[in-house]
Amino acid sequence: MSLQYASSLLSTCSTALLAGTANTQDKAVTLINELNPDLILLDVELHGGDGFEVLKRTADKGYQVIFTTALYDEALNIINLSGVPVLQKPLDCDELSDLINNFKNEAYVEAQKICLQVLRQTMTNNNIPKSIALTLDGKLQHIPLEQIIKISFKENSLLFFMQGGSILSPGKDIKFYEKQLILFGFFRVSATEILNLFHVDKKSSYHDFVTLSDGSSIILSAKKNMAFFETLKNFKPTAGSSEA
Repeated sequence: MSLQYASSLLSTCSTALLAGTANTQDKAVTLINELNPDLILLDVELHGGDGFEVLKRTADKGYQVIFTTALYDEALNIINLSGVPVLQKPLDCDELSDLINNFKNEAYVEAQKICLQVLRQTMTNNNIPKSIALTLDGKLQHIPLEQIIKISFKENSLLFFMQGGSILSPGKDIKFYEKQLILFGFFRVSATEILNLFHVDKKSSYHDFVTLSDGSSIILSAKKNMAFFETLKNFKPTAGSSEA
């Protein structure tokens, strides 16, 4: 039923030519190899496998991807962090149409090639992302997670602080990034601050405040205090990084 609905929506809401449909992982791989599509509407979950396995098995093809899912889990986190577009079910006609129209833009397509490459790299790294896709000056860029010290919400904007300065990225709220980053060494310590545990100075952090690697200090929310220090105590930097 989901496949039939998506097919109907494509014909109703877009000018895209539907080349084929598949409801299993194996059939999806077969059709991709046979048809060489430009763009795939790919569900995270498929019969006999998932969308990630389809990406792995067709890595030599040059298609672009829009993910779809009804779930909110770790899989959705790494897709969002990569910058590959994802639509939540039930699919919305206007959102689908807008996304497909984006792929008619050459610059957008080139940016998405990088996003898909980043996602595949994350998949080969035990689904642990190394970067985050941010819109900077109207362009999508990937910033290494290790470089981000903290994320602050101020005057309806999000600031990403790194060694040597900060960058402003519009379009998302702090709850969005809290969901995406909680599994990857970040912790929301207050209504307006998310910290990278990698950059917390354990020796200079106390009960009500935290010192970061750039020398700044953050006051902890009373509600978050105990949970934060428990998380910090158990935090282990991922392979290839070192503690602040």
